[in-house]
Amino acid sequence: MATIQTRTQFKFAANDSTVSRILKKIASQQINITAFSLVKDKFNTVFLVVGPSDANNQSDNCMVRRILSAGNIPFYEKNVIQMNFEAGIPGVFSKIYNVLYRKVGIEAIYNGEDNSLYLSVSNITRAMRILQKILS
Repeated sequence: MATIQTRTQFKFAANDSTVSRILKKIASQQINITAFSLVKDKFNTVFLVVGPSDANNQSDNCMVRRILSAGNIPFYEKNVIQMNFEAGIPGVFSKIYNVLYRKVGIEAIYNGEDNSLYLSVSNITRAMRILQKILS
């Protein structure tokens, strides 16, 4: 059985040393990074979700905002979908992707802790409705 909820995603671009510094500062505040994706081009594009693996934590999100702002790092904050599902079931990614890409724009998909899949989409409300239908 899968569960679905929304989480706060932080997205920013930075060079390697800046990403390293930000990750160290987050760790020094005892904040868990429950999902992380880095795509390297000229700069690193970083997507991260912080807090416990099962719920948003506003104080952790606030601290990450402060860390990024203090480092003068422009960032985007967005609600994303977190899906948790049982491991080892073939076709899960295919089913999710195929049901969504025709109905909403998929901006990013990445994995996190505890068999979590994170989806950044153009219309989160519509995507949640679609996903809840296929889960019921």
